[in-house]
Amino acid sequence: MKYRWSPGRLRAQLLLLGLFWLTGAMGSILVDPDLAPQDRVLWIVSSSDNPFFQRSIQQIENRLADQVGQIVSISSEQIESRREGLADASLIVTLGARAMRQLGGLDLERPMLHAYLTRYQYLTDPPLTDSHSLLLDQPMDRVLRFDHLLSGARRIGLLTSEEAAYNPTELKEKAAREGVEVIQKTLRSDHANPVAAVRRLLQQSDNLLAVPSPGIYNRKTLKGILLAAYRLRKPVISYSPSHVRAGALGALYTTPEQIGRQIAELSLNWLQGNPPQRPYSLARYFAIEVNQRVAESLDIQLPQLDQLHEAIRKLGP
Repeated sequence: MKYRWSPGRLRAQLLLLGLFWLTGAMGSILVDPDLAPQDRVLWIVSSSDNPFFQRSIQQIENRLADQVGQIVSISSEQIESRREGLADASLIVTLGARAMRQLGGLDLERPMLHAYLTRYQYLTDPPLTDSHSLLLDQPMDRVLRFDHLLSGARRIGLLTSEEAAYNPTELKEKAAREGVEVIQKTLRSDHANPVAAVRRLLQQSDNLLAVPSPGIYNRKTLKGILLAAYRLRKPVISYSPSHVRAGALGALYTTPEQIGRQIAELSLNWLQGNPPQRPYSLARYFAIEVNQRVAESLDIQLPQLDQLHEAIRKLGP
């Protein structure tokens, strides 16, 4: 089910999530910490059979092989037929929004870790409480440092949807620590023309910082957005390596193996009796991809990638 949010309801939801974040009051269904490793059963439910999920599952299995007695991997299409087994799971991990939504309607009362969600999905179609979500998004302070060091931008243009706009005060504070200014504009759903909005934003900024938002960055709009930025000789900094191959200057993202690693770490802590105290986590690990040809055409001198990695890593998780 897809939820539709009024502005008032959305503000209330964001306020509530903020309180949960500060107090750690989200709450999680507990796992028996005295359960022996061989008695722990982890179920992984994938929304589809895509190679990214499979790479993450392989990483989870490799890292938890000695800590979990059984790891069962199924697709969302098998949920009903495997419901009895799911009800006895020590912990359930979902990969993707479809699996999350399907399991959310079963009232299994089992600990659930939802992965492969974006911040946009989390805000517009939130999971049930008493669960934890691992988002694909990188922390904003990490993204801003990457953008500034890669492109040299001082005025960063950020186009978001109304539903997923960033808190202006927090955004300003994070930008100030990195010595940049962020110009955040929202795209109204009733006047959705992302390419035109990008052109207007780039008149005020040094580049475009893309964050996951399907109403803005999708197959129909991406080419026009990249072309508009290129014609203005302004780089695009993205969250996807596929965007880099299409013409963005660079991307900061998390790989399927890195997602699998973080899922394994969160799962093991939970199975050992230490559930997450906050409703969601952002990506802990990151990878970088750059487009040398775009840099040369825009006369941008790229930093050494190992130095860039180290500078970002110093921010911590």
